[in-house]
Amino acid sequence: MRWLNSILPRSALTARILSRRSCASSRFSFGLKAFVLSMVLTIVFGAQSFAQQDNIWLGTTTAWSTASNWSLNAVPTNAHNVRIPLAANLPTLSAASVARTITFVDSLTGSATATLTVGTQTLTVGTAGFPGDITINNNGVISVSTGTVALTNGGTMTINAGGSVTATGAAIFNVNGNWTDNGGTFTPSTSTISFNNTTTAQTIGGTAASQTFNNLTINKAAGILLSVGGSTTSLTVNNLTETLGNFTAPATMSVTGALTRTAGTFTAGTDLNVG
Repeated sequence: MRWLNSILPRSALTARILSRRSCASSRFSFGLKAFVLSMVLTIVFGAQSFAQQDNIWLGTTTAWSTASNWSLNAVPTNAHNVRIPLAANLPTLSAASVARTITFVDSLTGSATATLTVGTQTLTVGTAGFPGDITINNNGVISVSTGTVALTNGGTMTINAGGSVTATGAAIFNVNGNWTDNGGTFTPSTSTISFNNTTTAQTIGGTAASQTFNNLTINKAAGILLSVGGSTTSLTVNNLTETLGNFTAPATMSVTGALTRTAGTFTAGTDLNVG
């Protein structure tokens, strides 16, 4: 340093040293921030990846609640995207069950069906931050007798061509998202479809020109809309109950039983028949 002192004034030398220290400190600070950001992204996206695991039905037996019937060797939780293909044995619920989403594999061919039997049990789909969508593709079937299917967190029921939702009794479908019929089949029996999203508008729609329900209940919040859209221009229901929220009917609507409105607005289409 002695020879440097003879060349540079003390003030300049001090500034040069401080500048180098500052650069080293900045590089260290930047490196530390990059490391911390990398760890955060790993944790966040790693957890998200885990939350979106596929759990595929294998069908060793018919018991949904048997771990060996699933590709993850675990009974589905609300962290699992359940996928149901055609198998030798098809799933039947014997207790209340959950999933994050449920999709019937769309490569099914022929007359064989992949049927999920809910029966008298309760199936809850969805978890916080993830809509509980159920997508039924060709030859996929959900069968419910007096049980309950709950699509939570904005979950949508999508029935694509060749898919079916079959109620064989007073089943309950609690729908927090949309009901989309793209040429599938819904057999209502004495079931009730309840639209219950209290913050977001919902739609009955899809490519189907007409749709039929038994009991249709609108249990939303003041000013929150349920409407009929897409290609659906005709709706037939047995009983319609509007507890809270607004409803906009399609061009043609037939209520063969009772139409009960406790609160909210009912906007009729051009052709409304009641009773």
